[in-house]
Amino acid sequence: MATTGTIDPATELQQLRTRLAEAEETLRAVRAGEVDAVVVEGPDGPQVYTLKTAADPYRLLVEQMAQAALTVSPDGLILFCNGCLAQLLDVPRERLIGTRLQEHAAPGTAGRLDDLLASPREPGREIALRTRDGRAVELYVSSATVEAGGEAVRCLVVTDLSQHELRLRHAAVVEASRDIIYTLDDRLVIQTWNHGAEALTGLSAAQAVGRSEWELCPPDQRADLERMVRQVEDHGTAASMDTVRRRRDGRRLDLLYSLTPLKDRGGRLTGYSVVAHDITERKETEQRLLFLTAEIDHRAKNLLATVQAIAELSARGASDLDGFLRPFRARIQALAAAHDLLSSKGWSGAAMHDITAATLGGFGDDDRIRAGGCAATLKPRSAQDLALALHELATNAVKYGALSVPQGRVTLDWRLDGGWLVIEWRELDGPPVTPPARRGLGFRVIQQTAGPDGEVGYAFPPEGVRCRFTLPADCLRCHPHPAPAPAPAPAKPGALAVQRMGIARLPDR
Repeated sequence: MATTGTIDPATELQQLRTRLAEAEETLRAVRAGEVDAVVVEGPDGPQVYTLKTAADPYRLLVEQMAQAALTVSPDGLILFCNGCLAQLLDVPRERLIGTRLQEHAAPGTAGRLDDLLASPREPGREIALRTRDGRAVELYVSSATVEAGGEAVRCLVVTDLSQHELRLRHAAVVEASRDIIYTLDDRLVIQTWNHGAEALTGLSAAQAVGRSEWELCPPDQRADLERMVRQVEDHGTAASMDTVRRRRDGRRLDLLYSLTPLKDRGGRLTGYSVVAHDITERKETEQRLLFLTAEIDHRAKNLLATVQAIAELSARGASDLDGFLRPFRARIQALAAAHDLLSSKGWSGAAMHDITAATLGGFGDDDRIRAGGCAATLKPRSAQDLALALHELATNAVKYGALSVPQGRVTLDWRLDGGWLVIEWRELDGPPVTPPARRGLGFRVIQQTAGPDGEVGYAFPPEGVRCRFTLPADCLRCHPHPAPAPAPAPAKPGALAVQRMGIARLPDR
């Protein structure tokens, strides 16, 4: 018979059998992957032993998760956690395992954590945990209960709301951006496509995703793209270049194109991010500036050459300095007036009414000089030439013709005649006219107005000088009668019966 304080052998045998059965059940659960840790009662209290078998598929899956994950006992004891949770709380994983989840609750949130653990299944609840430095991290936790060896174990998946919000904001910014933003895999196949890309290219996401970047790149731009891809791969940093793409409707699209490498946690290249800004307007502006710069340079050279020609021709007929300066200044002023008129019109041309008003306004009032005709606009060079010619005619009329006497008058008419612009100058009620003995600079300036295809005719009837300009359609900014090609030039209107003189034309545009 057993003495007091001793255990009956039959009872002891039964206890051993029970413990063996528990051990066998534990081993079965371990082999089946049903538990993540074993809690063993020892002299110093319960000890937690984690399972570290690398063959456990569940453990491998959890370790690779980008989200934090852990398993806890019903009362919150952490049996296992992955590296993401340790990183999130800034606590070594070995110091987390074996502690209670409630110990890491941020102030004022322990109640929410208790509710989470009390619920057998939680599709999602917001809680806050405390990092090692005491900072609260807002989290979204979902959980489910599983059976492990007859014991309930809670599996929790934790999402960092701050990072989630950043991702949501990033996605919202990408979708709202007017720039082209999309991603490529490591084979340059399009994976994502934002609204900006749809708007600028005309391709929807369904039409773009899955296509190769090489399909969107015009053949003449592929060498540049290949060099950029090699540069990004070799240096691991972003690269940019100006490039061209075609919209779905075929229109040209100039882009500032940036290619940035995307890498995994191990630093391996997994794809590329593309951000492309539409610089079509900038390129068009650059082209306009280049054109305007060339145009300004061209006009400046023409203007200087014209001034030089006027100076040389003025000098030929001058006997002294004053005889040179007075007509030279007057001609330069007439040229400047025409230049101001053209500048105010953006150098697109000048209307006949404006040319006559600017040129003849200083020689007499409307009663003495009457000008009128059809609507016609001359190209810049022809407008300048005509302004100088009218200045010479008016100057001669003031010196020798109708404007040299009080009763004298001048009429200036113009009309379109079969595709030609005919301009007629008539002097009336002036002193008797006789043909000049020689042709001076004024005549040369007038003669050059019509160009090689036009005609200038003089007549000197006793009642006053007459001059007719017959200008071809290419002197006009808009041809009055578009001629079908190939068609012969329209016949010139009847010219004045005068002798034409050939002269050296002032520099042409």
